[in-house]
Amino acid sequence: MVLPEWLEFRPRLFPSCNFAWLAGPRPVLVDSGFGSDLEATLGLLPGEPALVFNTHWHSDHVGGNAALAERFRMPIAASSAEGSRVNDGDLESFGSDWLDQPVDPYRVDRLLEPGEWLETGAVSLRVVPAAGHSLGQVALFEERARVLIAGDALLAHDVPWINPFLDGAEALETAIATVERIGLLDARVAVAGHGEVIEDVGSCVKRSLDRLRLWRHDPARMAFHGSRRIFGFALMIHGGFARSELLPYLLARRWVQDFGPLAGLAAEQFAERLVADLEGSGAARWKHDRLVSTVPHSKVLAVGS
Repeated sequence: MVLPEWLEFRPRLFPSCNFAWLAGPRPVLVDSGFGSDLEATLGLLPGEPALVFNTHWHSDHVGGNAALAERFRMPIAASSAEGSRVNDGDLESFGSDWLDQPVDPYRVDRLLEPGEWLETGAVSLRVVPAAGHSLGQVALFEERARVLIAGDALLAHDVPWINPFLDGAEALETAIATVERIGLLDARVAVAGHGEVIEDVGSCVKRSLDRLRLWRHDPARMAFHGSRRIFGFALMIHGGFARSELLPYLLARRWVQDFGPLAGLAAEQFAERLVADLEGSGAARWKHDRLVSTVPHSKVLAVGS
């Protein structure tokens, strides 16, 4: 699939999101990656960004914001729903006590509403609502080439994990409505925050809806799906966990305390099942009495740096 000339896209390893660059006289970097991947992010830039646009406020998408804003003296844009909370010092946007994914503090200079336009001087993209995976996620749609910059609202071979505890009990229904709305856009191609380019957007929408709708009747699936993603990320950014520290770490996490009952399990049972699931899937293994991630990822030298 040939992407339009105004879009430069490169898949990236975790813990960062993919790289997307919107070219023009006022080029836009879509999301800034994880904080410790800053040098790699700088190496990908084809020029100096005029703006960083955040699809949503998770650490793998905004971790480079503070350093990039300081280096280039350019503004950061995000949805009003999330940007206003960032500017108010919401702890989930910086320390993320729930996720244990710290982010260096930054400020959102441009608060965007769905329906507004983002201009680079070479292309105009419409801001479209994409909440569900986060409370105020937004995507971008270019109507002439029918290209969607999806954030984590649509993924090639997965679905976004859902957080009903911080984003509200309606988060799953919001995510379903988002994917339904994406289907109505009739996009020709989509690039997501993780994974490969989505060439058959219609089929991807259908697969995603089938899976998300299943969670309505089986919330335990949603609980384990989200927890596997969160814990898998923690293994990457912490460099794994020694056997003696693994269970204490998990039991101290708010997401374990929240997701466990949703799966019908006590927190300790849930944590033990979670570890077994990651081992069984091959996403984690024991190495010298330390549980480590086997998913390809960049080395994190210091969390939040």
